[in-house]
Amino acid sequence: GEIIPITSEGHGNLVEGLTEDPETLESTPLFTPEDMDNMRHLSQWEFQEIERKKLIQYVLNHPADILKLMVKKIILFWSVTPEVERSELKTDFFIKIFMVLWSSYSIIVYVLAIAGIFSFKDKTILLLIILIMASFTIMHMFFLVVPEKRFRLPLEPYLVILASAGLSSLISRIQSLKKWRLC
Repeated sequence: GEIIPITSEGHGNLVEGLTEDPETLESTPLFTPEDMDNMRHLSQWEFQEIERKKLIQYVLNHPADILKLMVKKIILFWSVTPEVERSELKTDFFIKIFMVLWSSYSIIVYVLAIAGIFSFKDKTILLLIILIMASFTIMHMFFLVVPEKRFRLPLEPYLVILASAGLSSLISRIQSLKKWRLC
């Protein structure tokens, strides 16, 4: 008897994202099949309310697992290696070349971005960039079932901005060293 104007996967992703096993990243169900059978008569909102309470209880009962899971998701989210889901593709020559190129690119951008953080002149813009990247990362720690690289794509321009600041600083230092040696 309720009108639901829009629905999103946010609730389901939050449940799955917080109930993953920290080792396997496989979600563990909150309810037994018998529980699910007993709740078939509930509306979507009623079911989600019960599920929300059960999820909060699960999080409170497993704080170490949740923390370990969040750390693992951050590492996977920001890792330098690309994702190749199917194991048979990992042996393909072109995929291996792609993995090396992607990893090399990522390492260079990360190193330059770290240098950019320390050399950024306008600290307000730097803090804004870091805030955007941190909030996006934190949001995806909770809602991502598997932290795929495609969800990190909106952050790539910010990484490039930081990396360009680092590269610019590096070039300036090299030029100043050359001028100093010429004198």
